[in-house]
Amino acid sequence: MSPRTGTHLRSASACWHRAICLAPLLAIGAWLMALALNSPAFWWLGWVTLLPLFFSIRVLPPVQSFAAGAVWGSTLFLSSLRYASDVPQTWFAFGMLAVVPGAYAALASRVTQRRGFHPLLLGLGWVGVELALRPLAMHHGLLAHTQGDSLLVQTVGNLGGYILVAFVLALINAALLSALLEQTSEATGTRYVLVPPSPGWVLPILDRVRCIARALHRMQPRAPPRGLLPSN
Repeated sequence: MSPRTGTHLRSASACWHRAICLAPLLAIGAWLMALALNSPAFWWLGWVTLLPLFFSIRVLPPVQSFAAGAVWGSTLFLSSLRYASDVPQTWFAFGMLAVVPGAYAALASRVTQRRGFHPLLLGLGWVGVELALRPLAMHHGLLAHTQGDSLLVQTVGNLGGYILVAFVLALINAALLSALLEQTSEATGTRYVLVPPSPGWVLPILDRVRCIARALHRMQPRAPPRGLLPSN
């Protein structure tokens, strides 16, 4: 075995190990999606339920990202069996919910590798997911259905339908993850791939999140300077 082949195998093994570690988070995110689809009281979960999937896209290569998307979609189908949701309880629906998010995650991972983690592109790509799942005849698709009759659906939905609502929610999920990754990199010194700027209307939201995070960081207790420590 050549050194190059051995390096490639170790890298692939590390990626699969990372994907396996992310599986519980993906399952939790899909379960939260099923919960939001079942109950209008949990409409706010639609704003965060894609975070594990988007994080997998951010850190995994395309093949492992496809597996992550398939795990997310399969868990969504299995979780929906507990609830009286609009997800059809058929093998066709199971296959669609596994393959479509998997294909989306793989393609998004490839784009992320080339262009960086871009919330706008992820939001646009999710529109393709909603369109591909139309044969399942789910009321308002996936993301928009989590919002019930909320203000977002009544305003944005009346302008562009549930597809536009899904795009906005996917964009918010991705922008929130970008803000969290940026804040983590500032706090720990970890370097991440450059995140391109989000649309103008998202920037004030991200700035507010950053200001709150910085304020909380300043409020953390700190030890006194060494020169002021009491001597024994």
